[in-house]
Amino acid sequence: MAPSDAPVTPTAVAPSTGSPLPDDPSTIPPKPTASGIVPAVTVAGVDVDGLTVSASGFVAGVSEDGGTCSFGFTSDAGQTASVSSTGIVNVDTTSCGLVQLPISDFSRGSWTVVLTYTSLAAGDYVSEPIELDIP
Repeated sequence: MAPSDAPVTPTAVAPSTGSPLPDDPSTIPPKPTASGIVPAVTVAGVDVDGLTVSASGFVAGVSEDGGTCSFGFTSDAGQTASVSSTGIVNVDTTSCGLVQLPISDFSRGSWTVVLTYTSLAAGDYVSEPIELDIP
């Protein structure tokens, strides 16, 4: 096959950097803040048993015990739910662990999840929203 006849595979490109996006969007790093403290939701979904919605996350750029991790869920219809956990030091990040809410707190449809981290010493930081579908 001549070079001009080679098939072209489209590549998704990050708008901010122009770099190719990975096949797994969960591996895209969150946008850094001026302080370098960046919360990120790593998992959000309905559990296999269908009884709970779980989320987890971490905070890059700070490693401390005792900060507050607040997971806020908002539906396209404006319904909200939230749950908090205490941050735990994890080498060079802060882990927010796994949080769960009963599925009865959610209506069917599209939701977004945001992690807000309140640091003991550095203030509040908010993650990029993650999409979540409640079947």
